[in-house]
Amino acid sequence: MNVIPDNFDFKGYQWVANNNQDVVKTTQLDLVSAFHSKEPKGDTLPWAKTHADVQLRPSEVTVWPGISGHGKSLVTTQVAFHLAFTGKRVAIVSLEMRPVTTMARMARMASASEVPSVQWLEGFKGWGNDKIFLMGTQGIVQPKRVLDFVNYTAKAAGCTHVFIDNLTKVVRNEDDHNGQKSFVDDLCTIARDRRIHVHLVAHTRKGQTEYEMPDKFDVRGSSSIVDQVDNVITVWRHKKKEDELMKPGLDPIKRADWESRPDTVLIVAKQRNGDWEGKVGLHVHKASMWFNERPGMPHPMPKLFDIPEKVSEEVPF
Repeated sequence: MNVIPDNFDFKGYQWVANNNQDVVKTTQLDLVSAFHSKEPKGDTLPWAKTHADVQLRPSEVTVWPGISGHGKSLVTTQVAFHLAFTGKRVAIVSLEMRPVTTMARMARMASASEVPSVQWLEGFKGWGNDKIFLMGTQGIVQPKRVLDFVNYTAKAAGCTHVFIDNLTKVVRNEDDHNGQKSFVDDLCTIARDRRIHVHLVAHTRKGQTEYEMPDKFDVRGSSSIVDQVDNVITVWRHKKKEDELMKPGLDPIKRADWESRPDTVLIVAKQRNGDWEGKVGLHVHKASMWFNERPGMPHPMPKLFDIPEKVSEEVPF
């Protein structure tokens, strides 16, 4: 991994919106490919059951909202790892978490182990060195600095996906709707100009209970956030399931029913350039922090390099 330090001079990489309004003639448009090309229009999420329905296309922005503590950062970390593993360069702005913590979570996911060996971790660091770029700053950051970082990692490092976690650390005041609108608008413009995909983590408003699934209108802040971005994928943790399974003396049939339900649900509430909206159930293994498509599914164990340790077959992935 590469960590961009706090005192990095972004001079030469400062981003300025390109307002050139070129006229495009219809004969310049490749309408045939738009309808008949079998090539994927974007990158995929880590889960095979989503590949036909959800794609991460260039020049787009996806907002990942969710209730605090519902796993937004964990899900997007797995998405970032998946993209890096499939050959993409990714940049991560994690303003609530140190770079080493972000990479430690990713290492657990990649190794399928709660505590990978020292040798494995050294190999993992080497693997990620030219694939993952992290901002070294935590806390409140001015929007311009984030935009400069996005531009730098896209232009100088060749990153095609940038993750920003989260909006409240860039535009601090929840009622600063103009600031939120301006920042998201700039992200949409830079994504388009650089032909990259930007992932923005956001919070949802507090509801009556965590048991209720939020929708795209529950994103905290300006309504223009949802209006401006291309995709909205909400992360919702099934707290009701967790609470029911903790009840003593739970009937075995009811226990089996609850265990079959997803631990986390992705709610694809908007896809501007896609045809599908709906829900995706995921099942998490807490030791590795890895989200699977269905209960009991084997961990994919990506072969990044020779892993010097064997994962116990007793781990119930």
